[in-house]
Amino acid sequence: MRAGSVAAALMCAVLAACSTPTEAPSTPAPATTETTAAGPTPWATDRCRELADGVGAALQAVVDSYEQPAPSPAPGSDGDDLEGSLATVQEAVEEGHCAPQTMQGWVEASVDAVKAEGTIAEAVRARLVAGLDGRIPTELVHVPVAPGEDLATAVSEAPSGATLQLAAGTFDLAEPLVLLGGITIAGAGQDETVLRSSAEDTAVLIATSETVSLEGLTIERDDTVTGSGIVAGGAASLVLEAVTVSGAVAGDTGGGAAVMLMGTQEGAERKTTAEITDSTLSGNDWAGLAVSGTHRVSVKSSTFADNGECGVCFLGESDGSVADSWMDANPVGVAMAEQSTPTLIGNAITGGEVGLQVQDDAAPIAEKNIITNPERAAVIVSGKAAGAFAENVCADVEFGIVVTDTAAPTLTHNECALARGQTESASPSPSP
Repeated sequence: MRAGSVAAALMCAVLAACSTPTEAPSTPAPATTETTAAGPTPWATDRCRELADGVGAALQAVVDSYEQPAPSPAPGSDGDDLEGSLATVQEAVEEGHCAPQTMQGWVEASVDAVKAEGTIAEAVRARLVAGLDGRIPTELVHVPVAPGEDLATAVSEAPSGATLQLAAGTFDLAEPLVLLGGITIAGAGQDETVLRSSAEDTAVLIATSETVSLEGLTIERDDTVTGSGIVAGGAASLVLEAVTVSGAVAGDTGGGAAVMLMGTQEGAERKTTAEITDSTLSGNDWAGLAVSGTHRVSVKSSTFADNGECGVCFLGESDGSVADSWMDANPVGVAMAEQSTPTLIGNAITGGEVGLQVQDDAAPIAEKNIITNPERAAVIVSGKAAGAFAENVCADVEFGIVVTDTAAPTLTHNECALARGQTESASPSPSP
């Protein structure tokens, strides 16, 4: 449900914002002998007040359904009750049963009484209230936002499809920026526009199935606060173009990823949930990009450097492609675990300990990657992992492709020395 989809009807019917008083005719109308039908019967005050209170109760139910730690665009309440309550109020006003101005005051009081606990719930409340107040335009808009202005408010009042154009400068975010609709946030360039976040858990939280685009900006986390850069739920759709994310800090409860895609969309057709192009995800405690659940990514021409554990981590049943990108000085360039099945083509992986690490039941396709100067091995395949490795190059490394006894990858035309590993650990020590 979109908050803006019900706002126009509510404002026009309940608050009488879209009606223009009809001017009295200059010439009196001729008398008529026809009997005028009786007007609508006004309802009792309590009945009209009950309808207004129903709007607040339905809004509270929607807000409450978002009071959860994990981002989700599919909470327990889908908003049908809220739309129904608004429609009932609209009908009562249009038919003359309840006075418009009186109903306006009651609806406003009912909405003002709604409480929110948690980051997502508070953002939902702000967006829905903005819709009820008529502050969300019905047409597509291009909104300029300058440093010092309230970016969270601009987001809550932006209709789906809108673009927020951020000026050069630094935007300080003390709370997570929660995106509940498909909007574009565009900066003046990675070196020009900075979102500096001291928010706990995450700087940007995506809780919508509509496409969210970030472009031409940097997200810089306060390195004294635990959290990630961008976190998205199972049905999210994210586009990053020319974006830098750095400074994510890991803690006891998680965090530490520049971009974390988590969760599963049950029963849905697999689709690409994240497109990352010309971006830099570097200097984070855990991962540059962590892909889990059923997420599918498309990464092109991007850099993953100096992250604490992996440049890119594929977990769960995730898949997708990483192409023409650079992983540098990560302990593991690309880690693939559980049932993940990514495709890696034409990447340059330098430094760190291991270039590609495959474990559990993962089965990637890796072609034409160049892995240079890792400390331990270019590729390690362990557990029951499989996959296909073709035309990869291993340079300046003691051990090229290390395969443990239980793993069964297909190896074709690689310029890498083959070795056998003897452990079943997540990070086996190669033994030629």
